[in-house]
Amino acid sequence: MPRLTSIASQPEEVSAAIDVIGSRVRTEILRRLSLEPMTAPHLGDDLGINRSIVLRHMVALEGLGLVRADRPVGERQGVTVRWSTDRERVAELGTSWTAYARGE
Repeated sequence: MPRLTSIASQPEEVSAAIDVIGSRVRTEILRRLSLEPMTAPHLGDDLGINRSIVLRHMVALEGLGLVRADRPVGERQGVTVRWSTDRERVAELGTSWTAYARGE
């Protein structure tokens, strides 16, 4: 069966929600950062995955507005960055996905 990559009529918010809901790792990252802000190395250790993989997910989640760093993008080189979940944004995406899935 061919894999659907995008649906033209699907709202951007819904596609963003699916990017998170469809990933166990991204969902777990959001959950853990909701419980306690932490660094990518700490998060990688907790999840048992490589720091570079965590950072790749963090960049994607940041692009969706779901996580925040304690330093702006241009000031991260060579410093430890603490990440946290933007709970309001997570709720917004969840609401958008739910409404779309319910046909509202």
